[in-house]
Amino acid sequence: MAGKKLSGARVVQILDDMNGGRSFLANIIGFFCVAAMLGLVEMACRFMLNTQLDLILRILLVVLAGYYFLPFLILWVLRGSKS
Repeated sequence: MAGKKLSGARVVQILDDMNGGRSFLANIIGFFCVAAMLGLVEMACRFMLNTQLDLILRILLVVLAGYYFLPFLILWVLRGSKS
């Protein structure tokens, strides 16, 4: 990728591949499912391993939200539609 210029159409194609054709509702459901799994892992670590994951969990939730919502929102702005 270094030294190569990305055209606008190529950027939209990459974002479309990242989004995978998911709708906003599918992104919300996926986000909450993965966030719930992270919550269960945090509870297991807290009670079984006596380890706090507060800092890493916050970072993971921000990255998770970016993965689910940023490509969709950028495509929504560029295309002017939901898909």
